[in-house]
Amino acid sequence: MYEIADRLGPIARELLDAWVKLPREDAIVPGRDGFDPMAITRILPVISVIGREGEDQWRFRLVGTEIERRWNRKITGTDCFDGVSRSAAAVMRRELKSVVEWPCGSWSRRRIELLSGCAAAIETLRLPLRAKDGA
Repeated sequence: MYEIADRLGPIARELLDAWVKLPREDAIVPGRDGFDPMAITRILPVISVIGREGEDQWRFRLVGTEIERRWNRKITGTDCFDGVSRSAAAVMRRELKSVVEWPCGSWSRRRIELLSGCAAAIETLRLPLRAKDGA
């Protein structure tokens, strides 16, 4: 993961730096309990936490206020695939599955079009956290 660190934008770099500092308790992947969103308050408005609820079910646990403002809707608590195209959902499923099953990080830069018609470039850095049961 450190190979990409120099390519990351400032927000993704700050998130990676915070993730690296999390306690690991004999594991490569830190536990969710060790993650305190208040440790990244500066970037919290553009951060989301996604939880796995089953083999192929994912839900937004926490979505920053700026993300919800950009999408013009409440996202926290919703299914990750609500409101996205089938092709986008398929890509998201593959990425999320690899992050938790490998486990590894995932980084991408994408151009997206919002419902408003505006285009945006987004950088996404996905980093795994362990559940209480170790999964």
